[in-house]
Amino acid sequence: MKTLASLFPAIVAAVLLSGALSTLANDKPGSMPTTVLSAKTIFVENQTADAQFQNAAYTELTKWGRFQIVDASQNADVVLRLSNGNHVHPMSAEELDARMASKPPEEEAVPAGFIRITLVEAKTGNALWSDLKKSNGSQPPRGMLENLRSAIEQLQKSHSPK
Repeated sequence: MKTLASLFPAIVAAVLLSGALSTLANDKPGSMPTTVLSAKTIFVENQTADAQFQNAAYTELTKWGRFQIVDASQNADVVLRLSNGNHVHPMSAEELDARMASKPPEEEAVPAGFIRITLVEAKTGNALWSDLKKSNGSQPPRGMLENLRSAIEQLQKSHSPK
């Protein structure tokens, strides 16, 4: 009969594995913090170097009507960041060292032919939600913000009184 001491490594491994799987499940696209529900204003930050992506975002946000679009990130509750990997951002050596040591998910390289759509908390700069969408060169994908809209609507349903 196995003793508790001999089973201990297996128990620890199972607990750690279940924790890791739980973390991965919570990081799936579509999950976001409830603070998004109180956001009223949004700023579109276009890092794609192509105005068509920004125009598509404005059009979808206007049709949706969930947020008021503002002209500066300082006036926004959240920022919608559009990136296709073409953005160059000057930074100091200290900033570069810090970024190299710990790269947030929204800063990871965007695969060729895709656009990263990230919802960022304006005050803190923290990424709240992120998604990749396939694009056709300089053509924005149809329904570019449909996953964002779906995630927010799902969050609203799960937090509304029944």
